[in-house]
Amino acid sequence: MKQKIIALLLLCLCCNTVLAANIAASTDRAAIGINDSFTLTYEATGSVSGDPDFSVLQQSFEIVNSTQSSSVNIINGEVSRKKVWTLKLFPRRSGTLTIPAINFGKDQSPELQINVGGSVKRKSNSGNTKSKPGGAATNGQDFIVKVDATPKKAHVQSQISLVVRLYLGRNISSGNLSIPKLSDPNAIIERFGEDANYETSLNNRRYNVVERRYTIYPQSPGKLTIEPVRFDGKPRGRTGSLFDPFGSGLFGSPLGKRQNNNPVRVMSKPITIDVLPIPNTFTGQQWLPAQELKLTEEWAPNPPVFKVGEPVTRTLTVSANGLAATLLPQLHNESAGGFKQYPDKPILQDKKLTDTILGIRSEKIALIPTQPGKFTLPAIEIPWWNIQTNQQEIARLPAREITVTGAATGTAPTAPAPQSTPATEPQVDENISDNAPTTATPASQQQIWPWVTLAIAIAWILTLVAWWLRGRKTPQPATTKTPVQEQTAIHSLEKKLKTACENNDKQATKTALLDWAAAYWPDNPPRSIGAVAEQAGGELGEQVTALNTALYREPGKDWNGHALWAAFQNFKKTDASTSNDDRATLQPLHKI
Repeated sequence: MKQKIIALLLLCLCCNTVLAANIAASTDRAAIGINDSFTLTYEATGSVSGDPDFSVLQQSFEIVNSTQSSSVNIINGEVSRKKVWTLKLFPRRSGTLTIPAINFGKDQSPELQINVGGSVKRKSNSGNTKSKPGGAATNGQDFIVKVDATPKKAHVQSQISLVVRLYLGRNISSGNLSIPKLSDPNAIIERFGEDANYETSLNNRRYNVVERRYTIYPQSPGKLTIEPVRFDGKPRGRTGSLFDPFGSGLFGSPLGKRQNNNPVRVMSKPITIDVLPIPNTFTGQQWLPAQELKLTEEWAPNPPVFKVGEPVTRTLTVSANGLAATLLPQLHNESAGGFKQYPDKPILQDKKLTDTILGIRSEKIALIPTQPGKFTLPAIEIPWWNIQTNQQEIARLPAREITVTGAATGTAPTAPAPQSTPATEPQVDENISDNAPTTATPASQQQIWPWVTLAIAIAWILTLVAWWLRGRKTPQPATTKTPVQEQTAIHSLEKKLKTACENNDKQATKTALLDWAAAYWPDNPPRSIGAVAEQAGGELGEQVTALNTALYREPGKDWNGHALWAAFQNFKKTDASTSNDDRATLQPLHKI
C-alpha cells in the first residue's frame, strides 16, 4: 500500500511538470499616438519552462522600463502560481505594428497587433488573451517642446542661436530633454549659459517653462537640418493646473481627479537653415562673420615716449560680437622697422551676452627702439563680414608716426675728457684723522656710471625677455620635447592628413588638418582652417587658404591636395630647423 501511494505522488508530479503554462498578453491602451507610451503585460499561470526573451520587441518598439513579479496562492489546499511581466513601450513608427509571440522556454505567448493611432487587434490563443479598455492620448497639451533658431539664413561659420523651450503643464517625477542633433556632422554646437525657468500662459493655460540655449557654427554651405528635440518624462500627481494647489501642483490634493501617469514622449518640429558660402566679394585672408567687430589699442606709458633701449608696451584688442575668441586673428605686425618686438601670449576671453557670444582677443607687445630717428608703425586692418548689413567692412588702426630719441644701440655714449690723474696710486697718510673729508669722485666717473648702469639694465631686461620668450615658444615637434606618446599621436595624424591630401578629399583634409593643429599647438588650438592658415603662415598658410576657398567659396571646383601636402612637409622641416637654431642661441641665457 505504501508503495502505491508513493507511485501515485510521483505520477502527479510528472503530470504537473508536463502541463504547459497558461500565458496571457494584454495592453493597457486601445489606441496610441506615435509619441505615446503603452503598457504591455504578460501573465503566466503555472510554471514556465524558461525566462522570456523580449529582444524581438526592439524591432518595432523601444523598451523604456520592465518589471517582474510573482505570487503563490493556496485555496482549499490547491496551490496556484502566477508570474507577471510588465513592460513600458514606445512605438518606433506609425501604422499597424505586430507584437510578436514571446518564447518563455518551451511556452509561448499569443501574438498581438496594435495600430499606432488606431485600435488594437488581438488574436485569440485558446481564449487566454485579455484586453483592457483604453483611450487616445490626453497628454499632448500637458507637455510641449518648441525650438527656435535665429537667423534662418546664415553664412558658413557664423553664429546661429538655438533656443529650446519645454512647456510643463503637469509635474513630473523624472524627465530628459535630448541634445539637438544636426544634419552636418562637422557643425559645432555648444551649450550656452544655464537653463532659465519661468512661468507663462499658452492657449489660455499656465505652464512652467524650462528654456535651454545653444550656439551653432555651421561648417559647410547648404541645408542644415536641426532634427526634432525629444522630451521623455514620467508625469505624477492628479488633474488640474500645475499651479493649482488642489490639482497636480506641489500639494497634490486628493480632491483632484487622477490622470494617466504613463511615460510620455513629446518631440519638436524639425528646423531647416540655409547656410550660405563665403561671398566672392570678401577680400580678407581669414573669414570673420560677425554682428560687430572692433579694433582698439592702448599704450603704457600713455602717451608713449620712445627712447632707444627703453620698452614701450602696446596692447591691441579685437572684439567680435558673434565669434568665439579662438576664431579671431593675430594682431601684431612683425614688419615694423627700427624696433625689436616681444609679443606676450594672447589673452582669449568669451563673454556671454543675452543671446550671443562676445569674443575678445588681447595682445601685449613690448616695443624696444634700436636706433633714433623717425619711424612709422604700419596700419593694422582686419576685413570682416557684417552679417546684419550683409557686406564687408574693415576694422582699422591707422599708421602711427613716431620719433625715437637717444643713441643707437651698440654705440658707446660720448663722455667728457677725464682729468689728469697720477700715474701711480697715491699714498695714504696713516695719520689722517677719521674726521677728515673724503676725496670727491671725479666728474668723468659721475657721468660714465649712469650710462653703464643703463646698459646693464637694458641687457638684463633683454635677457629676461628672451628667456621668457623661449619658455612660451610654440611647442616643438615630438623629437625635441614632446613625450613619446604625443609624438606617436602627431605622427598618426600626419599620416591621416597625407592620405586625405593624396585622395584629394577636401572635407577629410580639413578634419585631419584641424586634428593635427590641435595636437601641434595645444596651448592655442585653432578652431577653423582659416585660423590654421593664420597660425602656420608662409607657403602652408597659402595652401590652407586655397583649401578654405575650395570648401566654401568654390565647393564644386576640383582641388589638388598634393600641393598642400608638399607645403606641409616644407613647413615641418623649416619649423624644426628654426626651432633648433633658436635653442642654440637662447641656451646661454639659462647660465646667467
